[in-house]
Amino acid sequence: FLWKGSQVEFLIDLMKRTMLMSEWKSKESYLIPSLLQADIASRHELSFPANVKYDFSEKFLPKGVFQRLVCLFVESSFRKGVLDENTVVLRRNFVSLNVLSGGKVELYEDLAEECILISIESEQDFEKVSLMAESMLKKINYDAMNGGLDWNRSYVGWERQNYIGRGNQEKGIGSRRQNSVKESKIKESV
Repeated sequence: FLWKGSQVEFLIDLMKRTMLMSEWKSKESYLIPSLLQADIASRHELSFPANVKYDFSEKFLPKGVFQRLVCLFVESSFRKGVLDENTVVLRRNFVSLNVLSGGKVELYEDLAEECILISIESEQDFEKVSLMAESMLKKINYDAMNGGLDWNRSYVGWERQNYIGRGNQEKGIGSRRQNSVKESKIKESV
């Protein structure tokens, strides 16, 4: 009896609010990333090198973080009108889609290394996509993980000197300990 009448609307709303489902193609179709079946074998199958790495290995990468991140990226693409279902690639541990008008973004979950890799095709989109991913992970952390996620973030590729004023200032690589709970408290006190 759960699937008759208003119960369906309640379940759809609940899954969207918990970031387990996102709209797909129209307001009547939905994507549930945790139901995807096929994997890609390794990060070597990415179309272009990873530019951002979120490393959760100091603690662990909980199930559902990657799927929620996929939902947020798909939802963002859908709202911006750049989601092209003919070019999107969806796998259980990988997604490739247009996020901004400039080029493709690939997300890859590496369970062995407990990290999420983001490959950004267009250098001009690097900063925006990186900030989007960071913001989305913070949303997942607070809304779904009760502030318990800890990660290290590193940048690889293109010259990232003085990238948004944060991280290591070495050319090509920047890294910074990311403890989102402590970081937000520091920002609030400044």
